[in-house]
Amino acid sequence: MNKQKFNSLVDDIEKLLISGISTDDIYTEHEEKIGRPFLKRAISSAENKIISQYSPAIVEKIEQGVTRDEIRKFLGEKLKGDIIPLCVKYSINQYSERVRAKLVKEIGELDELPALVEKYADDYVSPEKIKGWIRFYATTIQTAQKKKQKKAILTRSALTAVTILLLVLHLSINGPIGIWRIFVLAVGILIGIVSCIQTLYMPIASDKFVNFGKVDS
Repeated sequence: MNKQKFNSLVDDIEKLLISGISTDDIYTEHEEKIGRPFLKRAISSAENKIISQYSPAIVEKIEQGVTRDEIRKFLGEKLKGDIIPLCVKYSINQYSERVRAKLVKEIGELDELPALVEKYADDYVSPEKIKGWIRFYATTIQTAQKKKQKKAILTRSALTAVTILLLVLHLSINGPIGIWRIFVLAVGILIGIVSCIQTLYMPIASDKFVNFGKVDS
């Protein structure tokens, strides 16, 4: 099937979906003639066309506080059948993503989280979903911190080993204390100081927010 025929098929299916014909009926009517893979692709493309046309308006209405029933009524004036709940579901997911993006920017202290949950929870995004986002975000941060911590520990261990080797070298050199021995000692002490400073500022992996909202079993 060439592109022109496929696009024509998508347009025809779009009209059927808008008129309230179900996808099951479309498969029953056209699968044998067109083949399931092409038909499935065409149905998906038609659904996406319809959703992309109405979803921005639905998301805007959700942000204005419009109820689900009002949204279904709004869509019912333009669409029929199974495409309506599909549009609603996709639009709610889009709205949820917007809420999640705003929430992540506001995550701060632990005692502020309940207020954030209350602020963003509504008929479309449940408190439990928001708590789940916070836990996921916190776990991602913790994983990154653990990687940095592991790297810092390895670096500190290497610096400590070099310091010990230089001090041993300093002590093993025979003869009077000359420039070479002073240099080795100075470098060893300097590396030791750097190692201590690095230890003081080593990142600590935090479990902050990781269990937020979980109920102890």
